[in-house]
Amino acid sequence: MQQLPTEEIDRRIERFLDCDLPDRPTADIGCALRVADFMESKGFGFQLTDMCPNSPDQTLWKAVFITADAEFAAEDVRGAVAICAAAAAALEAAEVA
Repeated sequence: MQQLPTEEIDRRIERFLDCDLPDRPTADIGCALRVADFMESKGFGFQLTDMCPNSPDQTLWKAVFITADAEFAAEDVRGAVAICAAAAAALEAAEVA
């Protein structure tokens, strides 16, 4: 999946959740984790993996939301962006289905 600008990811998350979030979820890891909690409450499995665990100067996070039928993943150097991009993809796919 092509990575969207963070502002567009934020707009999609707010639209899917049908609420105004107090912070931009792509800029705040706490807010992004609340999005992940919401996704889990809707039946999605969630994994966040540090793809560079032994590197002192590189970061890459992979977020995955899983259902029985599909897996939605995103990677970014910022954990909050990875979580929100994967969540937006999962929510968008659920909306289309």
